[in-house]
Amino acid sequence: NNTSTKTSTIQWLIITTYLIDFQYLIDEIPELLSIPKLIVFYGHTTTSSNNNYHNGTTNSQSQATPEERWKQACTRPDGTCTVDFRQLDPGGPPRSPTNPLGTVVSCYSCHLESAFF
Repeated sequence: NNTSTKTSTIQWLIITTYLIDFQYLIDEIPELLSIPKLIVFYGHTTTSSNNNYHNGTTNSQSQATPEERWKQACTRPDGTCTVDFRQLDPGGPPRSPTNPLGTVVSCYSCHLESAFF
């Protein structure tokens, strides 16, 4: 009879989505900032009307994009960053940083493709 409760923490998280609102994710799931390794693959960004993340920021911080603020919050004292953002565009030039495929793909159903691993 084991009455102790095991807790586990997320060590890695991969988010894949076409349309992402970085502002909303930070506001609604601040725990994302504490995950040791987070990779976000996305197609396009959107901006929420909720500006809670700006509260308590300096002027230079408020000028940064939500992605930049997220990276700043996840950068360790040694300069390493625990989050990596990868914008993908399968309609972009083949073998480019945003399209690793060898061909151009017309992406009509991308909006429906989202997952957290």
